[in-house]
Amino acid sequence: MITTESNTGSLQVVVTAAADGVLVTAAGEVDLYTVASFEPPIMKGVSDLVSEPCDRGLTVDLTNVEFIDSCGLAVLLKARNSTREDGRAFHVVLGRNTQPARVMRLGRFDVIMALHYSED
Repeated sequence: MITTESNTGSLQVVVTAAADGVLVTAAGEVDLYTVASFEPPIMKGVSDLVSEPCDRGLTVDLTNVEFIDSCGLAVLLKARNSTREDGRAFHVVLGRNTQPARVMRLGRFDVIMALHYSED
């Protein structure tokens, strides 16, 4: 198992190789100030998939993200577009009653990517 970790102020990001692909777990706030720490690990997760079998995908776990703004949403769209080009799955896991879940539901992200909700 390979793990990469990034920690900048109010955001922590961990990239882990998982059985079904790559898991990126974030905690904290994703905004204009922290997006520079959010994007590289996610795009590394996308590039790590190149060496994986085609049935592997990217999962971004935002369960412990308290806030996300348009900068963070743009990174998710970029990653989704990159995985889609390769025919790979892209999933986002959200806390059910969190600000990121509300923003992504309101923005109809469920139409363009697989959103899943944690039971915690």
